[in-house]
Amino acid sequence: MKKHFLLIVLLSGLFIFSQNFVFAQLFNPQDYVVDIFITDDGGNCGEIPSPVYQFSHTLLHVVVDINRLQQDFNIAVVTLNVDDANNTFIGWAGYVIPENNPPQTSDLRGRIHGTEAFDFASAHAPTARPWSITLNFIDNVTFEEYSSDPIVIDPAEYLASCARLPYIGIDGNILPINEGNSENEVAVYNAKDDNGDPTLHIYDINDEGDGTLALEITQGIIAPYIDNPPAENTALMTSDNGKVTLYVLDTGELQINSGPDAEGKIHVLIFDGIPPTNIYGYVIDPITTE
Repeated sequence: MKKHFLLIVLLSGLFIFSQNFVFAQLFNPQDYVVDIFITDDGGNCGEIPSPVYQFSHTLLHVVVDINRLQQDFNIAVVTLNVDDANNTFIGWAGYVIPENNPPQTSDLRGRIHGTEAFDFASAHAPTARPWSITLNFIDNVTFEEYSSDPIVIDPAEYLASCARLPYIGIDGNILPINEGNSENEVAVYNAKDDNGDPTLHIYDINDEGDGTLALEITQGIIAPYIDNPPAENTALMTSDNGKVTLYVLDTGELQINSGPDAEGKIHVLIFDGIPPTNIYGYVIDPITTE
């Protein structure tokens, strides 16, 4: 039990260090990564958080060539961080290399959306793809800090349920296009469907800042109303939880209502099409509108 506790403390310290320190030396991770795969036990691609200290639900496996890594460097611990396309920290792993008879390879199991423990490992649910994987360590002899170039993967290629996440690219639009509107009760992302046509993914954001895909708005849904607005505002679709609704307005614009929230407020976003070129919002407060 004492050894297990010390291991937890060591990994927690390294996790905090790797999250807050800029590693100076870069290295090519492809020289040391043997395989990457994702397993999922009811986590729905990180939507459901993993229990504390239990490797379950959604796991990103990065198999590292420990033998070659130790030939090139003098390290005792290697850590792994995972970020999504919005630079949201979504997963981590740490591995202490045994002093005697270290394995040829090691499977670093990155817990996607790990729950908090001792104020560390508070990984969030992924909001977009692709994902970036980074390996970190410190050389025990030179004390130089090393961080790998990022390995970029599309998790949907490894796990079908990850296709629910919008693909927004690393160098493209990496923030919600409604940043600063509607108090971010929903987050709106430009995305593409299987045919490469523009779509919108609408995420319902909870109090912890984690998002759940609420609506996927395709060209087909709005096609009947392009240059042909309805006589009155019309509801087109509603999220499974009933909190997020898409309307087409008699002006031809599209509107998303989110709520009510804990204060009874309805958050409204209005935009002009897919992809939007003009977007604005406001809040309906039941107290001030009575």
